[in-house]
Amino acid sequence: DGETITAEEFYNILNENSNVDVKTSQPSIGELICYFRNLVKQGYKKAFVLTISQKLSGSYNVVCQAQKQLKDEIEIIPYNTNTVCFSEGYFALEAERLFSKGASVEKVIKHLDFLKENNT
Repeated sequence: DGETITAEEFYNILNENSNVDVKTSQPSIGELICYFRNLVKQGYKKAFVLTISQKLSGSYNVVCQAQKQLKDEIEIIPYNTNTVCFSEGYFALEAERLFSKGASVEKVIKHLDFLKENNT
């Protein structure tokens, strides 16, 4: 996560011990609310949030909960990529590319939906 352990430390542990049991955890609703409120303090009015597949993680649902709780503070737009790992990173890069060109949220979602449908 980069907070309690660095990527280098993590990979060293994996290399040194093949029996290590690695687990992940979705962000807590409290962590997300703090994160989004920090964005509000920085002047942001919208947040487009890509999550890994909601079939594999509760992250999408937690973002949806934050969306409801903070609806009067910031517009949160959750997007379930239905993917993990490399593909999710590609979705993020594509969303950033389109937003930087001035694309609307609707256009970005349409493009990401196309990628999702054609992801192999």
